[in-house]
Amino acid sequence: MNELNLHANYLDLIYSIALRSPLTVLSPPTVTLTNTPIFNLFQVNSSFIKLQEIADFNKRYTNFIFYTDGSVTDLTTDRCSMNIGWVQIYNNTILQSYSSRIKLWPSSYKAKLIAIISAICTCPRNSNIQIYTDSQSIIKKFSKITNNSILAHKQYSYSYWPIWHSLLNLIQSYQYTVTLHKVPAHSDNIFNNEADKLATNHNSTAYLDLIHNNIYNTSYTLKYGKYTIEQPTRRAIKNICNVHIIAMWSSQHRMNNIIPLSLQIDWNATWLYLNNNTKRTNNYTNFSLNQSKLFKIKILLNILPTLHHLNELYPNSFLHNNCITCQTPEHQLHWLLCPNPTNLTNIIIETISEVINNSSLDITQS
Repeated sequence: MNELNLHANYLDLIYSIALRSPLTVLSPPTVTLTNTPIFNLFQVNSSFIKLQEIADFNKRYTNFIFYTDGSVTDLTTDRCSMNIGWVQIYNNTILQSYSSRIKLWPSSYKAKLIAIISAICTCPRNSNIQIYTDSQSIIKKFSKITNNSILAHKQYSYSYWPIWHSLLNLIQSYQYTVTLHKVPAHSDNIFNNEADKLATNHNSTAYLDLIHNNIYNTSYTLKYGKYTIEQPTRRAIKNICNVHIIAMWSSQHRMNNIIPLSLQIDWNATWLYLNNNTKRTNNYTNFSLNQSKLFKIKILLNILPTLHHLNELYPNSFLHNNCITCQTPEHQLHWLLCPNPTNLTNIIIETISEVINNSSLDITQS
């Protein structure tokens, strides 16, 4: 009799057969259809429930008017707070009002944008929506995007693009007709004043949390840790790399004298000074400007090849650090503050004369 040797564990064989031929049929998945997109856009909490209540009330209407606003307080501090507020108007009366706090990547621009999308998502399908806001930049961006004025490769190069993508796809999916109107900030408009009052009420404890990877934002988003980055993707990556470079640079021993003063230094102005008043995004090769930048950095780090510095580095070769002009001990700025600056004055005069002569020669030749 022929025997078949199975080189496998009997239990593994049984499990594999059971998986291929299940005895029970799985139930079909449940698909929930909602008349409002709130469930797909925001995390479920008390602020979410308030929006859902307003959306249930709005099912009877097709035309909507909203006054929206957003505000930020104590920006760049640990007390920073961001709030949104809006009112829904019908027959010149306030029909609904809403206020909530939001968090992460704070700016007034984001607060006003979240206020708009939170108001729109309470409307049923095929609604005609009028939005009044004091943000001209949002109105301009909305007009530019809806008119297809932004190229495909630029769709991730503007701020808060995940929120913009969610808003625009929501409008298209629910076939909303949305019109944005500019209202002067802090005007005498009672509805705008009420929206501003709600937006500046930072005592509210409830947060409205946006789901960035929602069904209306089909693009991949970039995360840093557990936080979704809302800034332009390339800019965010550059900022992370720049921070890493600055951290490595500042950890050097030669920076010990500067780090205690870092909070008092305007680093943007410092960069412009070091980079000859050009933006950090300007990449070019210029040997003359490179030498100038190198000289400024050496001054910043106190590593100019002065006698004072050379004496510290090579005490066996440079036995003293006395200035050859005034015969007094040098210090880090002695080259600039020497009481007998004859040599320095001559160098400055010669350099100025050389530049003037070269300029005159170029003009003559041209």
